[in-house]
Amino acid sequence: MAVQSYFGLDREDGNSWVLVQCVEGNVIVLQRFRDTVDGLHSLEKFIRDRSGRPRICIKLSNDSAFKLVEHLGSIPHVEVILVSEAGLRHFQTGLPRPRPNPSSANTLHAEMLAHCAKRMI
Repeated sequence: MAVQSYFGLDREDGNSWVLVQCVEGNVIVLQRFRDTVDGLHSLEKFIRDRSGRPRICIKLSNDSAFKLVEHLGSIPHVEVILVSEAGLRHFQTGLPRPRPNPSSANTLHAEMLAHCAKRMI
């Protein structure tokens, strides 16, 4: 059986997404993808190649999240969770603390979203 992987995706700026992957409680991947057709195809391939049963949590910030979900929906056995800013704040209290000295606030949010994907049913 494929290992369950949990991903958090957060909007870095108007042009890219930050991806964090957690497997068995460890943060193992940090990657950035452009918000273009080619970038979203690369993101989809990246997730396909690293997980047989991905669960992905995305902070719902604007319409680009829906475009992203459309691309991710083609991954077999994928679960996509959309969470609002209020929902993320609510779940933050029960989430593990992020790694010290994250490189950016978006990295921090992406890591929280990956942990959120693991905890949501």
